[in-house]
Amino acid sequence: MRALVALLVLVLTGCPPPLYVDIHNNTGELVEIVSKKATWRLPAGTNLKIEGTDLFQYWAKSERDGLGWPYLCVRIGAMELEYRFAFVRGSEFVPSPGPWINVVQIEKSGRILAVKFGADRPVPADSPQPEQFPLEPSRNCDPKRAN
Repeated sequence: MRALVALLVLVLTGCPPPLYVDIHNNTGELVEIVSKKATWRLPAGTNLKIEGTDLFQYWAKSERDGLGWPYLCVRIGAMELEYRFAFVRGSEFVPSPGPWINVVQIEKSGRILAVKFGADRPVPADSPQPEQFPLEPSRNCDPKRAN
């Protein structure tokens, strides 16, 4: 049903519903989210909702499937970590109908957990996760990397 609603929104408006990522900092220290458009400072224990198109450092196509994947750059203290971001799917994690809001939590270890929509945060590190989560950093972040 949700897919049908999203398809109708796309067909009727010519664009997909807005995408937001709501981030909770569970690291115990300041986190910075770095993109080409801005750097957001997220103090320990706080939340920040960012429009998805502004959030990502760059998009890269996979050689295997040709799909574009967004990459997220996160600074936790002296660590600069990069993640191939996955969008959460499933009724427990994303409200229906849109806007699409992906709720995530950054852990001290650098892992990014998906959080069920409407759940209290922080969630336990061993909470059930959807496919492709938790996200693990793929490499060190290069803030100068281009599309």
